[in-house]
Amino acid sequence: MIQNAVNVVVSYRKRIGIAILSILGFIVVYLLATGEPEPHYRNPATTVDAFAVRKNNGRIQVLLIRRGIEPSKNLLATPGGFVEYGEDPEDTVLREIQEETSMSVSKPVHLVTVNGAPNRDPRKHTISIIYALKLTDTNIMEMKAKDDAMELGFYDFDEILSGKIPLAFDHLRGLRRCKQWFDEKGEKLLL
Repeated sequence: MIQNAVNVVVSYRKRIGIAILSILGFIVVYLLATGEPEPHYRNPATTVDAFAVRKNNGRIQVLLIRRGIEPSKNLLATPGGFVEYGEDPEDTVLREIQEETSMSVSKPVHLVTVNGAPNRDPRKHTISIIYALKLTDTNIMEMKAKDDAMELGFYDFDEILSGKIPLAFDHLRGLRRCKQWFDEKGEKLLL
């Protein structure tokens, strides 16, 4: 009886050993066939922001939304958001402007600048690509806040650049870069 018990334990031990060796063998063959697994990189997320302006009574006004969600809830921001996997950033900025403002804006979009300070967004490290968009009167008539925008409107560009009105994230820095681009070549493209 004891001998039978010993034989059963030895038999199971051999089977378990063979199963473990089979699994390890499969893993080795898989790694040899597919190459070494890629190391894990901590990459920043990519976002876009839309820079859109109009001229009203001789003054330049910039389109801003009031954020309806955290972070930076209730603060003004340029319309924008995260680039989805497999999405071109130029398509992202058009999608985001449509989602947040109801406006259907088409290409071309103009690359203005890139902001990527590691602490620009409290959620995680993001790199934001800022594109300038040309709005038409039809676009402006379509405007309606949607998605994570509580409200939207045009604000005096110089007043925004003065820093007296708090903006979300590092959008003041981005808008100051937009102002330089606008003065150099953007006015001809956007107005």
